[in-house]
Amino acid sequence: MTYLGVTISHNLDFQSHYSKICAKANQLLGLLQRTLHPCDRNTKSVAFNSIVRPVLEFATPVWNPAKKKHIDQLESVQRKAARFACKDYQRTSSVTSMCNQLGWPSLESRRNMYDVTLFYKMQYNYVDIPFPEDITPNSSSCRGHSLKFNIPYSRLNVHKSSFFPRTVKL
Repeated sequence: MTYLGVTISHNLDFQSHYSKICAKANQLLGLLQRTLHPCDRNTKSVAFNSIVRPVLEFATPVWNPAKKKHIDQLESVQRKAARFACKDYQRTSSVTSMCNQLGWPSLESRRNMYDVTLFYKMQYNYVDIPFPEDITPNSSSCRGHSLKFNIPYSRLNVHKSSFFPRTVKL
């Protein structure tokens, strides 16, 4: 079932969604590669950030992947785009350093930033999404800072990787 552009299965597994958005992002990246081949690095970077990355980041607080294979599947699109933007397809070249040169943080770190931002907005009523009653501030002052929250109990892996338990751990 697709709801507001997010494909959801009956067991809340987003694997089909990951495959779908990676295919669409790779299709758009292929279009950019055919169209912008003679352009400079900055033009390619701006095109990726404005055309392909939004496809990879749409509604991420809902479907942020927990499994390494899904994270890598999404990151592979950005890594391929970094090679394209830098015109460096050698196997010995570091794609991580290319991303750093382009000023592209990992998609995983960007998804975490979106999660924390939405959590903050919910906590201080900047968005009209109610903050759950079971998410309470941590009363222990032993470690960390005063803005920590108690991690809600999760018996199922589906719940452990959902928005609130995932974001509270950050």
